[in-house]
Amino acid sequence: MNKSGEHNGLERLFREKLDGNLVEPSPHIRQSVMRRTAIKEFMLFDPLSFNIWYLAAAVTAAALLAVALSFSGGEEEETPTDVAPVAAVSDIPAVLSERDEALQDPPDATLKTDRVDAAEEAGHTAAESIADTAEVAKRELAGIADTLITELAGATAIVSRSGRRGAVPQDADLRLRGSALSSFKASVLEGCAPLKVKLTNRSVNHSGVVWRSSDGRTADTDTVEWLFEQPGSYRIMLVASDSDGRADYSMADITVYPRPEARFDIVPVNRSVSDREVFLYNYSTGGTAFVWDMGDGNRSEQTEPVYRFNEPGTYRISLKATNQYGCSDTIYVNYEALTSDYRIEFPNAFIPNREGPTGGRYTITTAQAAQVFHPYAEGVTEYHLIVYSRTGMVLFESRDIEIGWDGYYQGKLCDPGVYIWRVKGRFANGEEFMRAGDVTLLHIDRL
Repeated sequence: MNKSGEHNGLERLFREKLDGNLVEPSPHIRQSVMRRTAIKEFMLFDPLSFNIWYLAAAVTAAALLAVALSFSGGEEEETPTDVAPVAAVSDIPAVLSERDEALQDPPDATLKTDRVDAAEEAGHTAAESIADTAEVAKRELAGIADTLITELAGATAIVSRSGRRGAVPQDADLRLRGSALSSFKASVLEGCAPLKVKLTNRSVNHSGVVWRSSDGRTADTDTVEWLFEQPGSYRIMLVASDSDGRADYSMADITVYPRPEARFDIVPVNRSVSDREVFLYNYSTGGTAFVWDMGDGNRSEQTEPVYRFNEPGTYRISLKATNQYGCSDTIYVNYEALTSDYRIEFPNAFIPNREGPTGGRYTITTAQAAQVFHPYAEGVTEYHLIVYSRTGMVLFESRDIEIGWDGYYQGKLCDPGVYIWRVKGRFANGEEFMRAGDVTLLHIDRL
């Protein structure tokens, strides 16, 4: 019998003897058999028997591919699908109608690169190393965006940026891909009404712009000058679109402060004597501080001053009212102070001192002034007073305005009664004067 027949006979004899009996291999033999079986099945690819090993291999291959792409700097572009295309500048307000509320409280911008978008669409949320790489790229792009905004703003007022429509990428990504980046400068961001603001477009990569204000105004030129007459806060939006229909916008708030209203009136203290001493009545509204210019070189910061002009003439008086915001209003009034301030007046009665003559010297601030017949005068440089009796006799004469008649003649008190007086002289401005009248001398015991 040949070897093949012998082998078949032994196998048949072995099967007949062991038929119906369970043979249990040792643990070592079982592990060896299972390991060789798994390797054999893995090496024999069968699409109909896809197993966990094929899934693990696919996930690993996808992760390695994503890492390779993140460093390759591929040039392919993807246009965000959730950004409505803008066909023309005139269509921009309609395209952005869903975001009109952004003028009041726009949403925060989000950063999402094309590669991360592709990974999410493919369902690849895989390795932590990929997430770390994306975070580093995000920080780098944010830094580029900050630098770009600073370069665009220059030395002008800083314009705030508040968001994007849909999922439009951040500034740095827009710049790298050639998309529109909106930016502008404002001549002022706050001031007093009426406030004129000049707005200048500083956008890049754009084909058209539209300005919008929260009070309803719009414009589509690169430079705009708007006058804000009413106090309040106004939000300005600049929408910039590129040739591919992608839109970007920037915003700034303009604050307009109210102005006070200056008003006043001029009233002489005593017009019968002189109109050169005046009350300045302040009727201003909204002011917290005031400055008066009297028109003669003098100023006052009182709310309602009393002022005296030294010379007759016409004066241009001004009042400047300022409020807490630094806004001011000024009004001018021409005032004529023509009445001469030089005067001389005499009383019509006096009561002399009964204890003896005093010599007639007096001062306005002493009690002797009421016991001496004397004038009330201003601006007198020359003076000559004579007092007569009823018969025409001269009782008193003085060329010193500070010496009056004490009621005595030759050391004896004159009888009570009416006496005649006459005065002449000259004022400091060269004007001459001459007056005459009568005065009643009274005794106390006859009151």
